[in-house]
Amino acid sequence: MKVKCIHCGKDFVIPKKIKEINPNARTIADIIEIFSEVNPTINYGHRGYRNDADTLINKFGAEQALNYAKFAVKIQGQPFSPTITTPTALKNKIGDLMVYYKKSSSGRTVRIN
Repeated sequence: MKVKCIHCGKDFVIPKKIKEINPNARTIADIIEIFSEVNPTINYGHRGYRNDADTLINKFGAEQALNYAKFAVKIQGQPFSPTITTPTALKNKIGDLMVYYKKSSSGRTVRIN
């Protein structure tokens, strides 16, 4: 199945096997694509990245998982921000990201979207 990234417009192929197994395949690919901004060599076929993105989607919902990924990429390089450059790092550091958001938004507005 060919899909177009909602962020950059690039076309990429989701293997048929993945599409049949996981209805979240498109959102998983979108989350991985978000991280390509800070990690240009990210591998869309990496099973661990797909599984961790799927875990985030199932835990928080598709929209919120996408927002977490966008925010994680947006804050890279900011003082005291957690380093998150893959879906696996996002899953493992989601608590750090939430704490950073609370700290940073207490003094000024930080938009996730």
